[in-house]
Amino acid sequence: MNSGTTVLAVLRKARELLASGQSAGVISAIGSLRDHASARVRDLAYFALLDTLLLSGGEASIAMLAEADSRPEAIELFDDTIRRITSTLH
Repeated sequence: MNSGTTVLAVLRKARELLASGQSAGVISAIGSLRDHASARVRDLAYFALLDTLLLSGGEASIAMLAEADSRPEAIELFDDTIRRITSTLH
């Protein structure tokens, strides 16, 4: 496990896994990164996605992330979250 892995790096890698079809959904994409990031960092990635859903006026829950099997919508959620986090860093 890389203890220096950031939430942003996890989000980017999980998005890549989802977009390439190597992962079936949001939860499985982030969960598959056990060897790359600590449980804490992966949990923070889930919370970042949930924050993005809440900020967009939608409902947010882990169950909703688990059900996010629509690849285009899930990828858009990753993109929005990555963009939101990146914009706060600049």
